[in-house]
Amino acid sequence: MSIQITFEQFEVIGSDGSYPAYVKVYDGEADADNSFTYATSASELTGGNLGLPAGKLVDSLDNKPSVPRTYYSRSADGVMSVGYLYRYAERCEGWVAKVKCVKLEDMQVTGAGSSYDLVQPSPVRTTGVALASAYASATGVLHADSVTSISYRLTKNEGVIDPAQLRLYRGNVAYATGLTPLSANITESGGVYTFVLDEPMENGDNWFTLAGDILPSAEPGAQVQVEVTSVATKAKPQGVAPFTAGEAKAVSAPAIVLLSAGEQTVTVGETPLAFYDDGGLDGQVTKGFNGSITFLPATEGKKVMIDFAKVDIFYGSFYSQYLKVYNGKEATSDNLLRELRTGDTLKIRSTSPDGALTVVFESTTDGYTGDGFEALVSQFEPQPMEVAAITATQSVEGTLCAGDSLCHVLSINVRTSDTEPALGVKSLAFNTAGTFPQVSRAALYYTRGSSDFSDKVKVGEAAVGDDHFEITASDSITLVEGDNYLWLTYEISELAMNGQKVDAAVSSVTLSDGTHTVEQGSPSGEFVIRNIVLSHLGQGTVTTRVNGSVEFAQKGKNDYSSDYESGNDDRVNIFEPLHEGMVCQIDFSAFNLYWSSYGDEHSSLKVYSGKGTTGSLLWELASKDDKDKGPGRTLRSASADGALTVVFNSGVSQSWYTTSGFKAVVSEYQSQDMAIDSLTAFSPGNIEASVGAKGQEALTLQVDATGNLNAKSLLDATILLKGNVRDVARVSLYAV
Repeated sequence: MSIQITFEQFEVIGSDGSYPAYVKVYDGEADADNSFTYATSASELTGGNLGLPAGKLVDSLDNKPSVPRTYYSRSADGVMSVGYLYRYAERCEGWVAKVKCVKLEDMQVTGAGSSYDLVQPSPVRTTGVALASAYASATGVLHADSVTSISYRLTKNEGVIDPAQLRLYRGNVAYATGLTPLSANITESGGVYTFVLDEPMENGDNWFTLAGDILPSAEPGAQVQVEVTSVATKAKPQGVAPFTAGEAKAVSAPAIVLLSAGEQTVTVGETPLAFYDDGGLDGQVTKGFNGSITFLPATEGKKVMIDFAKVDIFYGSFYSQYLKVYNGKEATSDNLLRELRTGDTLKIRSTSPDGALTVVFESTTDGYTGDGFEALVSQFEPQPMEVAAITATQSVEGTLCAGDSLCHVLSINVRTSDTEPALGVKSLAFNTAGTFPQVSRAALYYTRGSSDFSDKVKVGEAAVGDDHFEITASDSITLVEGDNYLWLTYEISELAMNGQKVDAAVSSVTLSDGTHTVEQGSPSGEFVIRNIVLSHLGQGTVTTRVNGSVEFAQKGKNDYSSDYESGNDDRVNIFEPLHEGMVCQIDFSAFNLYWSSYGDEHSSLKVYSGKGTTGSLLWELASKDDKDKGPGRTLRSASADGALTVVFNSGVSQSWYTTSGFKAVVSEYQSQDMAIDSLTAFSPGNIEASVGAKGQEALTLQVDATGNLNAKSLLDATILLKGNVRDVARVSLYAV
């Protein structure tokens, strides 16, 4: 007796060629002398040690070979061994095999035939479509015979396939996509086509599938029918008898379109087209895939619609796959109707004069992918657009600062059905729920179907001087079918004070078909004024007018750390006093900036008097000793405009070097003539001084003054010496 192993399923795929994955089949014991050392961890699997013994190798299997595959032991003891190795394998189905004992006898071919049981009359793919199956039966395993030819004819072909381009596969399958075809040539004589091959047979039924690709030019519904006429072997060159013929099935060209690499154009007729990514219904999108397709309507007066039933594509922080649908034949930003992401299910209709839709798939990664998409493409006759619903959503609650602009406080989604004639935006009515004194202006923006805010398309703007205000569209805004997002933004008054509230609600939306009252136009929540300015990465120059006082700090580098952001950009904040006669001053309450322990790399902070960096420098971080102390005093503008400019640069590109940063208050200070408030003298106490000592501290004078105009000057000081004054050779006075 001998061991027989038959692999019925097989899919084992390594990772990008760097780490192989495979199955090895051995005759006899793979490590008969027990000399091979197996790896005990994945890290031990290297190019020099691939983890399996050499043994008496019969075959090595990987990827997706044709199945079934049968192996027999030829060793004296009838033993066979199977080794399996993978490291970081791709997602795959693995393998299934059956093992049994068989008696080794000479092979005898007992019959052949054809079958159409797995042929799909209405296939769901256009590639690797099975048209017929043939088999040859045999008993015994020794001196195996080989199949040398399989003949067939086309009893029907309405331009569906090219008969000379069929391929032959081992096994009996409905679809051969992804399988490896057998090496076989095709000959033709008198309308009969023959696969010429030399394929060893195995004990049992040896199945073969005849499969082909549906031609792109095939009309949906056109038919093809293949009939197998004979199977021959080396031992039976005239054909195997008996030959049992099955009943052939006609296969109709499916209404299917697969997105392919490059550019495609497909005309959509009365039969809707199933539309898939390049992997088809069951396969994934090819990694790194890029392609586009334009669908054109076949019927005058109609346009193209795509109904997406499933979207599953990869989306990451740095690398992603993108699925975009454009209005018309040109994939331009102005024509973008929707960018789809995983989970989206929606209908997209063309409103272009040519009735076309263009779909673009882009990949910025060749390392990740998704299952792709499923959609149905059809023609439709445009109907007048109608409003289906209007909803309002408040932006995430938080704080706003006096003088802030472009604060999006409310989004309004006008959901529509149908397409033409499209509705246009006329005006929207709002109210502030009594918080209008904190708001100076309002503006409205439109982002079509995108739920991400953008200020690219402005609808209009208005001054806010009352609780109720209206924004009228200054430009023509035409709605699209489905979601239409409108964004209300506020410009916060410079007089807004800490703790005051800001709110917004939409009362009505006036479109070209009339005014629509918004029933739920006042979502819960509100904003609170907190006058704080955050220095942050990439801000450039930011000017703030100070009403009384404002907090000044740094934006944290992420949600988990309050340390400031890294980067080598200058972050410039200009503070101007709001009130005439005032100047700005800054007081730091916390100060902790980075300065390398091993070199001179450090963050920098400079404070200038006036607007910009041309005024006098009031203070800068110039010493490592000050990195945790800061100025240690109030810095006040001496500029005529009363402004202060703070320039910060983190000085490092790696975020782990940054520290907690600074906190400060910038406030207005009333300019006034300087006056002396007090004069205090401090003695260091009794100290010993040696003969000839110089610079010996004897007295400290503290002069407290208020006011920044007409500064006082020290003209002279009278010092009264006590004790043995003859021991004092010289007295000096220093300003510190």
